[in-house]
Order: sequence, then C-alpha cells, then structure tokens
Amino acid sequence: MPNPADVVAELARLGAELFVIVEQDLYPCAPEVPLPIAVSTREHLASCGLTGTRRPNIDR
Repeated sequence: MPNPADVVAELARLGAELFVIVEQDLYPCAPEVPLPIAVSTREHLASCGLTGTRRPNIDR
C-alpha cells in the first residue's frame, strides 16, 4: 500500500494539472454512511498536500 504523501509528491513532479477521484465502495449501505468517510479521506489527502477545488454543482 503506497503512502499517500509519496504519491502526491510524485504527482507534483509531473508539473501537470491533474484530478483524482476517491470512492468509497460500501454497497449496500445507507446513503449517509459514506459521506463522513469521504470527508475524512479528503481531509487526509489534503494534509498530504493534495488540494484543489470542488466542482461546482451545475444542477442548483
């Protein structure tokens, strides 16, 4: 299992604009279960240096 900080550092060396998708596969589960895990994962990746912006919700 790679260290997320090492992965972020290697991606930064590319010098390219990138995006990542992190999914929680918890099927079947209640819809509210994955959100706290996704938030925690995003915060952890941000602490490793992977930051960015959220895509705007165009349906609103």
